[in-house]
Amino acid sequence: MQFDVGLELPEGEATDRKLAELRQLYEPYVYALATYFRIRIPPWIAGEEWVDNWQVTIWERPAGKKVARERAKGEHF
Repeated sequence: MQFDVGLELPEGEATDRKLAELRQLYEPYVYALATYFRIRIPPWIAGEEWVDNWQVTIWERPAGKKVARERAKGEHF
């Protein structure tokens, strides 16, 4: 499995077992803390692309990917 950031995970049963073993170490604590603080645990992989808060000002409305593309081109105003 190849990720956009260059991370490559080997696929197969051995990898699935190791990931399940690692998840069992921390997931009970994550769920307990989420229950205690009454927060919802977000998905690990985002479903869509977001514009970060620092990419817009208070005078701009978040325009999704368009704002990020304009900033990447160097357009400041």
